[in-house]
Amino acid sequence: MKKVILSVVLICAALIVRAEEFNPFRVDVGLGYAIPKGGGGVLFSIEPKYSITPNISAGIRAEWAGMAKIKWVLNEQGQYVDPGNDTELKFSGSYLATGDYHFMTSKFRPFGGLGLGAYSTSGANITLSQGASGITPPVKKTNFGFMLRAGFDIAHCRLAAEYNFAGKDNIDKSCNYLSIKFSVYIGGGMVK
Repeated sequence: MKKVILSVVLICAALIVRAEEFNPFRVDVGLGYAIPKGGGGVLFSIEPKYSITPNISAGIRAEWAGMAKIKWVLNEQGQYVDPGNDTELKFSGSYLATGDYHFMTSKFRPFGGLGLGAYSTSGANITLSQGASGITPPVKKTNFGFMLRAGFDIAHCRLAAEYNFAGKDNIDKSCNYLSIKFSVYIGGGMVK
């Protein structure tokens, strides 16, 4: 019994000493620009994570993006008229298990990371032309996908570029998109 109590005391002491040096829990809250091929949009994300070591962290990212692809035609007078093609509106929600590796433990911390999980996409194609218009039936599909990212942390801010491999929707159009995201985080980092 004495050995068990001594072991518990030693483990607690080690955790207290570690807590004075490094705060492992943090929550990233981000806004950014979503860039599907030929379009653009906005996104919001939240990602709670735990730093296993000062260099390695694991988390869960929830991200929601609204994107549009609008195709306009420029006439001889230099005016945009009659889109003549489909306009795509898509909304994507993703839920990924993530991991990051920080290459440095200083105030400026470049990193690389990846994520695996589910991407749920919904949207519609809108056709506008002279004398006719139409909306295709809504598109909704959930795919398994992954994400690669790189960027840096400085103070309690993060700037990252992420490419999301979200698969294709049910009419065989790509749901992949690049994102440029600025985040702030609560918690985490070295405790001074």
